[in-house]
Amino acid sequence: ITRSIIKKGLDPRKSLYHHSFNNFFALASDFIEVFRFCVDHLVYLIKDEYANINDAKAKLLQLMGNYKLLYNGKGLFINNAIDNFVDHVINQSEFPTIKIL
Repeated sequence: ITRSIIKKGLDPRKSLYHHSFNNFFALASDFIEVFRFCVDHLVYLIKDEYANINDAKAKLLQLMGNYKLLYNGKGLFINNAIDNFVDHVINQSEFPTIKIL
C-alpha cells in the first residue's frame, strides 16, 4: 500500500486517522482498513493448519500474492485493487465496490 501511495505522489506520513508524523506508514494504515477483510478471511482459512507463527505468516504472504478481489466488477489481484483504490481516493471518485472472489 505504501508503494502505491508514494507512486501517486502522496506523503505516507500524513493520514486521516493515524496521527503521527514519525509513523512513515500512517496513510497506509488508513488505507489497509478497506482491505482488512481480505487478511481476516485468509487468516480464518488457515488458522488451524499452522502451529508455528512464522509458517503461518509465510503461507499468508503466499496466499496474498494470488488473492483476487472483485473490484468495481473486475477481477483484480489485490495489489492492482490497492493501486485502483488509491487512484479513487486521489480523484475523489465514487467509492468502489470490493468483494472476495
